[in-house]
This record gives sequence, structure tokens and C-alpha cells, in this order.
Amino acid sequence: DRIIRENADYIGGLADSLTGHNLYNGLATLMLLSTGEKKDLDVVRGIYNRKMAAFKGSDTGSHTWHNAYQGIAVCEYYLQTGDKSVMPLINAICESARKYQVHGGWSHWATGINPQYTGGGLMNPAGTNMLTALLLAKHCGAEVDDKTLRSALRYFYRFAGHGSNPYGDHRPEGGYGSNNGKSEMLAVAMHVASKADKGGEIYALARDKNAQTPLYSYPHMLRGHTGGGLGAVWHGIAASHMIGKKPALYRNRMDECKWFYQMSRRHDGAFGICGGGRYDQIKYGYAMGLSLTAPRKTLCITGAPRSKYAKPFVLPELPWGRKADRVFFELEGSGKYVKSAEKPPVEFARISQAGEAELE
Repeated sequence: DRIIRENADYIGGLADSLTGHNLYNGLATLMLLSTGEKKDLDVVRGIYNRKMAAFKGSDTGSHTWHNAYQGIAVCEYYLQTGDKSVMPLINAICESARKYQVHGGWSHWATGINPQYTGGGLMNPAGTNMLTALLLAKHCGAEVDDKTLRSALRYFYRFAGHGSNPYGDHRPEGGYGSNNGKSEMLAVAMHVASKADKGGEIYALARDKNAQTPLYSYPHMLRGHTGGGLGAVWHGIAASHMIGKKPALYRNRMDECKWFYQMSRRHDGAFGICGGGRYDQIKYGYAMGLSLTAPRKTLCITGAPRSKYAKPFVLPELPWGRKADRVFFELEGSGKYVKSAEKPPVEFARISQAGEAELE
């Protein structure tokens, strides 16, 4: 609680500089909203009051990273407050998502599409969070283009339960190990999808399959050229969805990673990202504290109760594949697959074979 409070106070002290439309400010705003404390919500309210006073756009440009994190943050703010003044911003982000979507996903920015850069030129570390922003916007009752949303839902859902969420439109890299935080991002997207009034069950299963990834793969959580930094923000968020289903493994993961969060802390309450290379900067570490606040369940993405400002929405009951594919969402895997699988890494084997009994 003290670490969270000091971090929120640090970020709150920067409030006047957090109105710009970029991913860093989105991360900072999310952290403030996650504490669940009125003091921090008031700071965020001030940020959006200033931001919307100057906002005149009908879309927010093609930069997926900025649009995705800003979209998640403003939607979470709306769900906590019902402040309709931010709806033009939410709608503008949704319009940008529509204009710049490519084959169901997104690149870093639409003007930089290069088919030789990952499969299809897409960049899932950015695009997965764009899907989350669209789903949250649907939850808020915003103007979300259904074709865009369903295309993205189908594109990303295909990867759930079939290995890690890859960089682009191609086979997953690295089996089920965490890679760039992308599988954890997918868990969060699927969690928001599970809030649909109809069609949510299949997404809840997909959420859990991806949310358990950081329980086993934490020794490799800094793997990936971007995941070595920014992706680390999502590991604790996703893992928190397994507190009720695999509490001992969740506790083990947090205990084993305590050094990482401690070494990422700065003397003034800020966070960097220890071992994150060029991402070991305060602006990228704004949301590191979400791994500590996630169990408070104050945000939709971390399991908050349905907001009184939320609107009903419907999603496809099966966006891709067949009903029999539910077997891929079994948390322990099918017996046939486990028997035929290659020998897992030592760290994975120690945890998966021990099970929760040994950890307890």
C-alpha cells in the first residue's frame, strides 16, 4: 500500500504534463485510476478536463501505440465516472482504429506498413491493446464500427490457446512461453470481451488460458525486443486474473518476481523497468505499479464489477474455429498433448510438475 501510494503521488505531481496523446500518459493515467482512491481519480478528472477543453479532432491519427493506451485509459475513466465529456475522444480513437486497421490487426502506424516486417506487416504488441480499447469503448456505448471490432476479434482470438500471441500474422514464436507481454495483453482483451451480454463464455475461457501464462513463464518475462521493457507491464495484470483459480501459483509468481519490482523502484516513488534496456525509463514504468494494484480489481481490465455506466453489447459466440476447439482452453492441457510434448524448460517443469500442492 505504501509503495502504491508513493507511486501515485509521484505521478499525480506530474498531472499538468499528462494531457498529451501518447502511450506514456495513457500508462500514467491507468496507474492513477487503478488505486481506487478518490484523490487519484480527482487528478485524472483534472487531466481530462484540460485535455477535452483543447480537443477538436475527429480521429487521433495512425499511431497504434498511442491510440491503444490512450483508448484503454479514457474508457476506464468513463466507466468509473460516466463523464460524457470524454466521449468525443473515445469515438475519435475508434474512428482511427477503423481507418487504419489492416487485415484485422494494426501496425505501429498505418503509413509504415511493410509486408516483410513480421507476417502481413502487423504488430501485435501494439494491435492487441487496440482490440482491448475497442472492446472497452463498446462497453462504454461509444461509436465502434462493428466490422472493425469483429475483424480484430477474429484475428486475435485465433491465437488464444494455440501458443503465444505472435508479433504478426504468423505462427506463434516460442510455444506457450511469455513473449513481449503479448499473451498477457491477449488475456486482458479476452477478459473485456467476456463482459459481453451474449457470447462472453468462450472469451472467459480464452482469458484464463492466456492469463496463466505468466504463472509459468516468469523466468523469461523480459524476453523480446520490446517485451524486455514495455511488455512487462502486462504480466502482473494478466496473472491477477488467476488469483481465484490458481492462488498458490499466483503467490509463487509474485514472490519469485519481488526482486524485479523492488529493483524497478526509484527513490522518489517512481518506477523504471529493471532489465528493460532502453525501456528502463520512468515514462515507460508509469504503469509498473499495476501489478500491485491489479488485485484491488478497480479497473475493468483487472476484474472490476460491471460499471453502472456500462452499456450492453453482444459479441459472436464463436469468432473463429469450431466448438470442439474449446479443448485448447483447458488450463492443464490435454493429456495427449502433454505426453507428446517436448521436455519443457527446467523452470517450467519445476512448477508445472509440482503443482499447487507442493507450492502450498
